[in-house]
Amino acid sequence: SIFGYLDRQDKLIEYIKNKKRLLINEPRLKQDFISINYLNKILLCILKKKKYKNFDIYNCSSNIGVTPSEIISLLPYEILKEKTIKFKPVNNQNLSKRKKVCIGSNKKIINNLKIKKLLITKEIKEYLLN
Repeated sequence: SIFGYLDRQDKLIEYIKNKKRLLINEPRLKQDFISINYLNKILLCILKKKKYKNFDIYNCSSNIGVTPSEIISLLPYEILKEKTIKFKPVNNQNLSKRKKVCIGSNKKIINNLKIKKLLITKEIKEYLLN
């Protein structure tokens, strides 16, 4: 999932950032996020190194699953105290039947393009504070 400037308001990180009242349905479900800035960095690197002529496929991911609870915990106390946060209980049986969120591998980006490993929690925190 890509997040960043001009993102849709109904996406998870935007929802957490902008809403005062939060209802999180599945606080333990992990999702792989990257920022639009990181995606741009990857695309520019591919174009500059002319890697597109090989028709390689690059999995643009952070290789880290982040839960809504972890994202909320990145908010500073001053912002957290202004929000009303409720977690809807998760039925573990229903969770196992639902579609799993894929956590991608970014090894090819790191190895072939020589882009530094993404520190996703740092990027999410910076975005939440802007």
